[in-house]
Amino acid sequence: MQDAYSLRCAPQVHGTAKDALAFIRAVLEVEVNAATDNPLVFAEDETVVSGGNFHGQPISQARTFLP
Repeated sequence: MQDAYSLRCAPQVHGTAKDALAFIRAVLEVEVNAATDNPLVFAEDETVVSGGNFHGQPISQARTFLP
């Protein structure tokens, strides 16, 4: 006789959920602290760099893990 399937698999389910939440947190921390669509200005060599840092793909990818 084995334990119920839900009890035997609880560590794998909880571990995966914990990993997903850590991933979401890491992505959100990067995005909250990132430069957005404003150009990056480097005064030392008078360089201005424009990029696509405003794109929402990183957050939308992380959001797929949330219910």
